[in-house]
Amino acid sequence: MSNEVAKVEGNPYLPMIKMIVEQKGDLAQLEKFMDLTERWDKEQARKAFINAMNNFKQNPPEILKDKDVSFDDGKTVKYTYADLSQVNNKIGEALSTEGLSHRWEVETKEKSISVTCIITHILGHSERVTMEGPVDTSGGKNSIQAVGSTTHYLQRYTLLSATGCAVKGGDDDGKASTNLQNRLTDVQQAELCKKIQDCKTNGELKEAYSYAIGQADILKDKESQLMFVGEKDKKLKELNPVKK
Repeated sequence: MSNEVAKVEGNPYLPMIKMIVEQKGDLAQLEKFMDLTERWDKEQARKAFINAMNNFKQNPPEILKDKDVSFDDGKTVKYTYADLSQVNNKIGEALSTEGLSHRWEVETKEKSISVTCIITHILGHSERVTMEGPVDTSGGKNSIQAVGSTTHYLQRYTLLSATGCAVKGGDDDGKASTNLQNRLTDVQQAELCKKIQDCKTNGELKEAYSYAIGQADILKDKESQLMFVGEKDKKLKELNPVKK
């Protein structure tokens, strides 16, 4: 860890708190200085976090595509991507040198998975990135495999997003649209679904839905179109509840 990250100035309010306690001073005054102490500590932790992330980004880890996914004949490659274990190990090691660590929170919903990546500094400040995507039922996966596939996928991309890292040469995971297979990637699907889910008005919903359907139509991606229709209908009911 760099000396700049490890060094934390002493809290200027602690001597006053000590004096008030020793002299059995005014409780209201003590509470005031306790509040100032807490705010000061949080601000120092926030600054240390920013400093640590800046140091991390000056020398980010190199992440390479290390996994190939092929057709059944084992010869033609569909897509290549950086495996979660590589992303996790390389970024985790680089973060730790700056006093940073990461973890995930996973929420399983009826038809989707929400994953939040949390980056935390040793002084306590943390920041998070959340992504949500549909359960990956492609390729004949059973229910457990489908949840695991989406979870691993979102863990990888939330960690990359939270740290500002990128896979060298780009990451084609999610069955990217190529001459061999025309469909939206899982990330594109998740992002477009989230835009629909986040709409606050019917007007916003119309715009988000039209854009999502348009992107799927370009590739003639019927699977994504059906997904967007379902998200739109669900959001319509939420925005326009039936009055009883």
